Amino acid sequence: MLQGTKELLPRWKRCVSSTDRQLGEALGQIYVEKYFPPRAKARAQEIVGHLIDALRDDLQTLPWMGPATRQQALAKTFHVCAQDRLPGQWRDYSSYHVDRISYAMNQMRGSEFAFKRDLNKIGKPVDRTEWDMTRPL
Repeated sequence: MLQGTKELLPRWKRCVSSTDRQLGEALGQIYVEKYFPPRAKARAQEIVGHLIDALRDDLQTLPWMGPATRQQALAKTFHVCAQDRLPGQWRDYSSYHVDRISYAMNQMRGSEFAFKRDLNKIGKPVDRTEWDMTRPL
């Protein structure tokens, strides 16, 4: 009612969404292993390479862009587009205890896990490879 939802989503969709919110990297790891084999990753990287080349060509010919801005745009293009979009190391959930006893407690422990993880980032360099979106979405 508060969010303007007309009807409740089916239970299975609510469960998958909740799992993705709390354990997105673990769910993503399973998803990637099943649906994104190494040859698919290589093909995706090849496609991204072609996109970067096309974008660089376009940036070279934009009449409204000055030379200094063009150089910055080209450098930014490489940093934004060329990142490996799969983590080299998956998130470690070993400190997040999940059980079948209480959904509410699992949610609370998940929130605590995420909060501690965020606190641990303070004072450290920004991880530019970290996604806000999980792989299955």
